[in-house]
Amino acid sequence: MLGPVEGSCGLSVAGSPAEDYLIARSNCKDPFVSEAWLLTAKTLFPNSFSVQFAIYAMYKESQRYAEAASQLTDLLVTFGREPALWPEMRLVATGATTGGLLQESLTADFHATGLPLAGSGSLATSAIFAQLTPQSQYALLLAVCGRATDVADRCRCTLLLLRRFPDSIAEHGGPLIEELLATQRGGQQPAVAMQLRRLLVCDVLPLVVPRLQLPTLLTIDLLEHAIVHYVRSIHVMPAGSKASQTPPTEDPKELWGRLFELYRLVASKLKWPMAELLEGSSNLSEQQLARLKADAPHSGDVVDLSKSRGSSKSAQDDRTPKFYVTLVLFLRSAYFYGCYTAAAEGDENAMPGCVLPPGQLTTSRQLPADVAISLVAHFQIAVRCWGTLAAAYKADFERLAELLGLAEHWKAFLSTFFIDAAVYQNHLDEALQLGCKLLGELATSADWLARVKANLQMTSCLFATGDRETALTRLTETLTLLTSRTDDVSERPSHSSLKVLPPAPTIETGQQQQQQLCFVVCTRDEVLRFFIRILMTILKERLAGDQRDDLALGNLLVLSQADWPAHEGQVLQLIASIRRVKAFSYPLFMSYVVVPDILEEFAFLASDQHQELQLDLLPAAQGAGSRSRTVTRGVNKGAKEELRAAMEKQMGRANEDITQLIIAFLLSERHLLSTKR
Repeated sequence: MLGPVEGSCGLSVAGSPAEDYLIARSNCKDPFVSEAWLLTAKTLFPNSFSVQFAIYAMYKESQRYAEAASQLTDLLVTFGREPALWPEMRLVATGATTGGLLQESLTADFHATGLPLAGSGSLATSAIFAQLTPQSQYALLLAVCGRATDVADRCRCTLLLLRRFPDSIAEHGGPLIEELLATQRGGQQPAVAMQLRRLLVCDVLPLVVPRLQLPTLLTIDLLEHAIVHYVRSIHVMPAGSKASQTPPTEDPKELWGRLFELYRLVASKLKWPMAELLEGSSNLSEQQLARLKADAPHSGDVVDLSKSRGSSKSAQDDRTPKFYVTLVLFLRSAYFYGCYTAAAEGDENAMPGCVLPPGQLTTSRQLPADVAISLVAHFQIAVRCWGTLAAAYKADFERLAELLGLAEHWKAFLSTFFIDAAVYQNHLDEALQLGCKLLGELATSADWLARVKANLQMTSCLFATGDRETALTRLTETLTLLTSRTDDVSERPSHSSLKVLPPAPTIETGQQQQQQLCFVVCTRDEVLRFFIRILMTILKERLAGDQRDDLALGNLLVLSQADWPAHEGQVLQLIASIRRVKAFSYPLFMSYVVVPDILEEFAFLASDQHQELQLDLLPAAQGAGSRSRTVTRGVNKGAKEELRAAMEKQMGRANEDITQLIIAFLLSERHLLSTKR
């Protein structure tokens, strides 16, 4: 007795004994004999699904795709409701795409059903699908969508239908969007919901929005989903941050570009203004920034767009597009600010730039000009946008910030940004409050570099508010920590933050220039330069008075050796000052002054035949006798010879590391640098 047999397609079908016999006889190596048996079976049993499907499988496996497509069309018409045909229909439907998410999903689903399929090669299914008439293709895809039981599978199939037949968007585009939105409201696994949100934002919206007139409120809701998706996709932290967990799978600049493009699409559909601000460049002109600020609601006109969502009229209010364009600009610029100020060690793009008050630009010596311009542009845009968001759209920003996960994923660099923004806007009291809060949060943190960065920000604010003593204390702590980590940070750029640079008064008058702002790289050498800049300013302020202050002058001489000969002019001014008062006493001279040019100047000063000077440069450790014999021209030749010998010996230290010498001076002589003297 004959039972069910497995056809050449690999699908087990049960027919009559005669049908099964004929199909079984077709399973032979000779293709002509095989086809003869199947054509005989088709003639005898024209209404048999098993026979018709076996013929389709034969055409498919022999790569006779046109005949396979014709046979499949007959199967769809005659046996469209046959459950055994559905898996093959779905597999052929994947021929409309080329190995994307749909192909993977459906193939996995076929394996899960346990049903063997007729040759599952993607090339075969693509070829068969291509041979179908457009009407058959549409009917096939529509049937597959209608029979899909899984939401994700159905949405992907519908997207495939819309891509192949754009005219169907008017009928099926809206329901697809509604179904995808429903998956974001709960009921799905987080991973599945994230994939479907990506499908909605990256594939469906660019396809449907230009061709379908959607309600305004729905379009705005879709824009928010797009913002959430792209911001969450662009890494959990800015590129290179130590807190990041996984590298971004796509270029962040490309993802921001896609978000900008989608925003412009929505803005065009809703006739929103200011979409041109999102053309992709990090640079906005001063006129564009001024327009953004001018078009924003006044600080007293606080807006909560979420409370007026029930009205289509309110959604068209000018305040709505202003909020979203400001939000997107802020997020993009704040992100790249975070990339630059929390950049990976060794990355040349990690090196931050310097900025002056708005409209002015300078650069660090370490910084390529293009990187400096980009950093400054992003920072200034973020500051302008944040001012508008905080003043007029606080409720809406907080609502979206929760969806975006800013408190969780962007907290580290946003905390720094808010301090830098306060410093930039000269809100120093606010910056100090934020800095104290941040230092408190970092008190038990293992991220010592973050503590260094926060300390530098506090130093900047304290100095700007006039608290010199506390600023020096913070700087000393920071330098001590950095020195203990020399191997980690001495040469590699890392975190950076905005600093208030001292205005550098002149020695003679104490007249100050305009205060500067600078992003200081958190390396030992860069922090040392910042420390020296502040100390020099304090010491010059002391020397600007009428009273003689040899200690301040001597300390300034030591610091002037940094980056020699950058401060050569300053040293010459100090020597001119000594000539005027005809006396100078600094017992630390031989301990910390080693630059040959400075030593030669003082050697000449001591041997000047035309001017009598009292120079006391020898340390107290050489004895009371030596200290009592100051070098006075023409009076004490022994002291003169002693100083000459000391100078010659000092020349032997010319090759010492100036950086290490100044660090030792700053840490060892901290008590002599106090502003409370």
